[in-house]
Amino acid sequence: MADQKLSIQLLNHASVIITIGEIKMLCDPWFSGTCFDGGWGLKYDNSSCLDLSRQCTHLWVSHFHTDHFHMPTLKEVAKVNPEMVVLGNHSFNFKLDEAIKRAGFKTIVPFYERTWMKLPGDVDVMRYPSTGVDNMLIIKTRAATILNYNDCNLPLLAMKALAKKIGNVDIMLNNYNHAGKILDYPLPEVAEIKRGLKMNFIEQVNVFDPSFVIPFASNHYYKAKESQGQNNSLLEFSELADFDQRVVPLNIGETIEFHNN
Repeated sequence: MADQKLSIQLLNHASVIITIGEIKMLCDPWFSGTCFDGGWGLKYDNSSCLDLSRQCTHLWVSHFHTDHFHMPTLKEVAKVNPEMVVLGNHSFNFKLDEAIKRAGFKTIVPFYERTWMKLPGDVDVMRYPSTGVDNMLIIKTRAATILNYNDCNLPLLAMKALAKKIGNVDIMLNNYNHAGKILDYPLPEVAEIKRGLKMNFIEQVNVFDPSFVIPFASNHYYKAKESQGQNNSLLEFSELADFDQRVVPLNIGETIEFHNN
């Protein structure tokens, strides 16, 4: 990694601040309250999130699911930092850049898929869509290549083709839990569900082969009566810590700094 300040702070769930030099990019802010019509809540509290968002220069929201596109939080962020530059996903079948205007941000830049966008300080970003809903973000800098894989779920062959196109990945951020009602009946045993989650996680990590992987976008719990029984099968950070030496189990509110050694 070249000599360029690089850090990642996990605010909550899929909310992170990626700092590269003078750029502070806030991703997928959900700071408080519920989503999915009250069906989901945040497993952890972090009262510092909104204050930290005041310092951010850019905002990127991966997709429309309300644990990522959380309008109450976005409106709060816009009140304290209306000047931040929003990279608004714009594709033929979805136009997040238009939808996010309702939050009150002043500067929204259309962010087209599979097209590099230059940011200040020798930072380039590109977005790849997945399954018509989710999106991943690739950040290339002098310091590193970062892949925010988020909630994307691709077949193995598609992942391998994409990994070849992206090339070397230094840091990967990746979802590791289930995110919805498990439709299997009868419901599998807790150990079986967790084993499947771990195997899916490690398959994705192995394909992109990053130097470091930060598990995130999985710090929710189910409030809805129909899904509450699944809470005991949600993985915890600690259950991935010894799963692969590349895993950095970042706790809510913690920051990791990357240096050129």
